[in-house]
Amino acid sequence: MSNVQQLYQLQQLDSKIDATNRRLKEIAANLVETEVYKIAKSARDAAESALRACRANTTDIDLDVKSLQQKIAKNEDRLYGGKLTNPKEAASLQEEIASTKRWLAKREEDLLEAMIAQEEAETTFAARQSDFATAEQQWQTEQAALFAEKKALEATLTALTADRKSLIARMDAADVAHYRKLRAKKGGVAVTGVADGNCLSCGVMLTHRIIQQAEDDSTLCYCESCGRILFIL
Repeated sequence: MSNVQQLYQLQQLDSKIDATNRRLKEIAANLVETEVYKIAKSARDAAESALRACRANTTDIDLDVKSLQQKIAKNEDRLYGGKLTNPKEAASLQEEIASTKRWLAKREEDLLEAMIAQEEAETTFAARQSDFATAEQQWQTEQAALFAEKKALEATLTALTADRKSLIARMDAADVAHYRKLRAKKGGVAVTGVADGNCLSCGVMLTHRIIQQAEDDSTLCYCESCGRILFIL
């Protein structure tokens, strides 16, 4: 196998390894909660918090209503039980009962409003919960696909790395060192193909002399435009 062909094969392997690593980085960046998922989750949590507040408010008012009802019943029993003989005390108790009933009527209105608000909050929470369930299902599906792709790419990367190691073991150390230096200068592409007389990296039309030189795979020939090693495909 010629030196240039080996270098071209090494370039192909390195390009595939680079592409695989780039995709693995992209996957790693996407193995997080998406904006759609986070928005749906935040809306669900906010609706749940609002519902808890409504339920707590309804419970508090309901307890207040029951307490007032018990107070009225107790005072009425005392007023009409026949044991109260002082007229002033009876009049005072009647006023207290009337005042408590007025407050009870107000709290019963508050309770009705609280129950309506709770019902609306339950409807809103159910809708946000449904939205979140849909977003979560979609997110989990996407995450599963990414995990599967990641696993496949990691296996591919292992195979490519093994092939690269095997190829380098058969190559001249000086050629490999030269390739690495040139690759670092040329954005990861040190060896480029030639097809129909064109350099496939920079697109320039190569001269007949350069093409003839490149056809000799035992020597390194460079593109006069981009400076990369040429390999005739």
